[in-house]
Amino acid sequence: MAVESGHPPGPARDEELRFAGTSYPPHAVLPGGLPGFEDGYSRVFLMPECPTGIKKPRGDDHRLLVSTWTYFAKSREEKAAMLRLAVRMTNVVTEKLGCGGEPLPEPSDGAVPDTGRFVPRTDAKGTACDALATTRVPAEGRDGEVRIAIADGGIVGRCTLYAPKGDDGSDRRGRPLVELTAWRGDWGTDVREWGSGPDPLPMGTGTWKPALTEDRAWAVARCDGGNAGFTAHRGYDHRPGEERERDERKHPLTEAEKQAQRVLLREYVAEFAKDQVRRGHCTGLQLPDIQ
Repeated sequence: MAVESGHPPGPARDEELRFAGTSYPPHAVLPGGLPGFEDGYSRVFLMPECPTGIKKPRGDDHRLLVSTWTYFAKSREEKAAMLRLAVRMTNVVTEKLGCGGEPLPEPSDGAVPDTGRFVPRTDAKGTACDALATTRVPAEGRDGEVRIAIADGGIVGRCTLYAPKGDDGSDRRGRPLVELTAWRGDWGTDVREWGSGPDPLPMGTGTWKPALTEDRAWAVARCDGGNAGFTAHRGYDHRPGEERERDERKHPLTEAEKQAQRVLLREYVAEFAKDQVRRGHCTGLQLPDIQ
């Protein structure tokens, strides 16, 4: 059984996106340039353009949100079938709404959402996660791994630097140290990334603006006529703010340490955003100012 819901731009869609971005953050990118992502519960979210089928678009925001979920889709074959079904159902919705334009392309045979690949940090050079190979990184991450989960045309992409395996005495993957993400499209207000501190991403309706704190750096640009944001934040194993608050109760950060973190996060997001803008043929990049 497949369950589907669709939302045009407006409060209902923004609430669904806020919930998806915060409580069930994007887990996997979609192949073939499909504009969407999969969450950790195997729900596929697609955000196709609908420039002519929405009566009252908000500014440049013309994207629908269509979510599709098939119970117990776990195997690769089931996930491939689920993705094909999600695309077909989304194309039915856009046709009924008279969105115009070309339908979303059918995924190739066997294509499934991609949770990313892990490579040694030095091997990330030249990839979409190049910033984690060429900028300063925490000493414990120099010999670590980078998870690359970015797809051309994707709505969300992610690069995560992990400490080396066994840094805690076990053979499991080391803890996340730094995360870089790219977001496209208007997602409404109050979206928070896991591990990015207490502040929501500044990505609501209206003009997106760069921002910088000791927890997160945010740059903005215009890609394919729409908003795009690029984020850098420290990685955590816990919910947003929990590890940060615990650390600061034990060892409060000095103003000098906070400033050093702002400078480093700004360096990460600047290198990441410049590379993403170049790859995506974007314009109008705005980087946060050092406070």
